[in-house]
Amino acid sequence: MYYQQSGAVNPQYYGGMVGGGVFTTHVQQPAFGTYGQTGTDLLNTQMATASRLEMNKKQEMKPADDDPYRMYWCREEDGTFIQRNRLTIDSGDIGQCRWYVADGVFYAVRLPSG
Repeated sequence: MYYQQSGAVNPQYYGGMVGGGVFTTHVQQPAFGTYGQTGTDLLNTQMATASRLEMNKKQEMKPADDDPYRMYWCREEDGTFIQRNRLTIDSGDIGQCRWYVADGVFYAVRLPSG
């Protein structure tokens, strides 16, 4: 019994039959010449570790200079910038602030209260 080419759109592969009348199935194999985990296994392991160790948890970032009187730009809730010292920003007197950095220059942003 021989496979005869028909007017099908793709005559070389039709419903599991390859040219010559041989039926095949595809089974996903791991990469050849490797030992241990596949890339997907490794990624799943790393994601589980990151979750367990809270590696993706947000953390505070602050300038290294602890001088309480050094001045920094502070963006107010209305979007304007004003100069404030580190003591005022960190004390919470003006509300919660979050530090940001742009091109190595730190600035604080006042967070909405309430």
